[in-house]
Amino acid sequence: QETFNADSVKIHGILKGGTLVKMNETEALERFLNYIKNSVLVAHHAGFDIEMINVSLKKLGLKKLQNKSIDTGVLYKKLNGKANAQFSLDILSEEFRIPQNDRHTASGDAFITAQLFLKILSKLKKERTVHYSDLFRNSKKNGLI
Repeated sequence: QETFNADSVKIHGILKGGTLVKMNETEALERFLNYIKNSVLVAHHAGFDIEMINVSLKKLGLKKLQNKSIDTGVLYKKLNGKANAQFSLDILSEEFRIPQNDRHTASGDAFITAQLFLKILSKLKKERTVHYSDLFRNSKKNGLI
């Protein structure tokens, strides 16, 4: 965003320990897209994040993200057969004994989500054969997701 509100940092802590260097939305999206290229995105409640990115891309006249994504929340639901339940990153990190260091920071949440993904995937593999392509299937079909 073009403006910075120091009071908001008290709520979300995004700049905790950081500097007040900012970039505009266009530059941030450009750097993000160059960084991810065609990578698979792993996120907790990925749909929300991807939708927010797509809203910003649309404002700039760009097409939606084409990257495949894996949602750790959806994986967990499939693992436990709880299709309609919601599980926060905090709840799942506690269940899987993942330290919540730097929670609510970009790097901290990304690291927690990465560990969660690996632990859920490991548990799934113990129960069944998991193929890479299974991670992207629609939940209404026979795949994991």
